[in-house]
Amino acid sequence: MNAYSNRDLIILSRYADTDTAAFEQEVRSIHEILYRVEGTEQFCQAHEVIDLNHYRILEKSYLVRKIISDPIKPFVFLFNKN
Repeated sequence: MNAYSNRDLIILSRYADTDTAAFEQEVRSIHEILYRVEGTEQFCQAHEVIDLNHYRILEKSYLVRKIISDPIKPFVFLFNKN
């Protein structure tokens, strides 16, 4: 498996006679999809920062990344857009 596939997955299948090679390929595909979806860029696109100290909302992903890389100050909130 890849280095980023260090996680536990529960995969349910309807078919009891699943081929081992096909099953391993399916697990690799799922890990690749999760790796792309769980990245920092997608996290920053799905969140915004509400800064009550300066009365502003930061939505641009590079600004969100900058805020979360530093220790978060009081009255600065990370908000999920979903």
